[in-house]
Formats: sequence, C-alpha cells, structure tokens
Amino acid sequence: MTAPLLIELGCEELPANACRVAEREAGLTIERLLTERRLTPTSVEVFVTPRRIAVIAEGVPSEAPAETTLQTGPPEKAARNDDGSWSKAAEGFARKHGLTPEQLEVEVARVLDFVLSDEGQRHWANAYLRPVFASAMSTEARSRFLPDSEYKRTQAVDVFKLAAASKVIADRYQKEVG
Repeated sequence: MTAPLLIELGCEELPANACRVAEREAGLTIERLLTERRLTPTSVEVFVTPRRIAVIAEGVPSEAPAETTLQTGPPEKAARNDDGSWSKAAEGFARKHGLTPEQLEVEVARVLDFVLSDEGQRHWANAYLRPVFASAMSTEARSRFLPDSEYKRTQAVDVFKLAAASKVIADRYQKEVG
C-alpha cells in the first residue's frame, strides 16, 4: 500500500536565490532520503514560496519491506570452547543481537572470493600481486614474477597459527630484548 507524503517547512522570508536553490535541492534530497530507507516514491514535486517549502512525494510505501541482515560474529574457533560449547565471545555476540547462543549459526565463508576483471588484474600485476590472470599480465610485468612452477609449491597461510606465532615472538622479544 502506498500513500502521498507531504513535507512542509515554514520559514522567514527567503530571498529569490534561496528559493531557486530550495526548488532545485529539496525534491532531490527528500527522494534520496526516502530511497535510502527503502521507501522510494513514484514521483516528487516541489513547491517554493518565500515563506514555505513544500515537497509532495507520491506513491511512498506505507512501510519499508522486510530486510534481512547478516551480522558477522567471532570466527568459529573463537566462538566454541574445546568441548564444543559456546564461548563467552559467542554468548556476548548472541546477547548483543537479542539471541540465545542456540540460535547462532556457523557459516563457512571463503576468503578472498572476488569478481575479477582484466583491468583490475593489470593493476594487481603492476603492484606485484598475485593471483593475476595470465592474459592480463604484460610481458614486462611477467618478467618481474617468479616462474609459474614456483607458485605451484605455495600453501595457504593459517592465519590463526600465524597470529599465535606472532604473539610468541613478540613476548619472547619483550622478555629477551626488553
């Protein structure tokens, strides 16, 4: 169901130049604000006098459509204790969003899952970054990389192990060097 929306502002005597600005901007601003709130009008009309600014937005939905949002919480390794029960981090996340831990779901997300273009890949290659589409690499950029056979030996980095090792190194440094 939709309805018209009238927004009327009373003001002191506006100079002619301010009236022209209001006429140009008021409708665009109201339309943008309504659209950002998922209440997109079918049309917007502006009326300006030296003492009034009125905007009529036609076909405004009476309520915004339902929206589902995905809130990302702690990684599963931090959200579960060793025995599989929910950790304090998971309980806090659930409480913050008005849920019980039993209502939480674990979703496996792929990291660095991008839609790529040749132009974007050329930028990556020129900045010495991989992966890069072979077709996007210039001969000059290709000459600055290792041979493809070297990349076949690479392995993904376990960021949790890396973070743990970083802490051990930092603690040891503080202890030994100060």
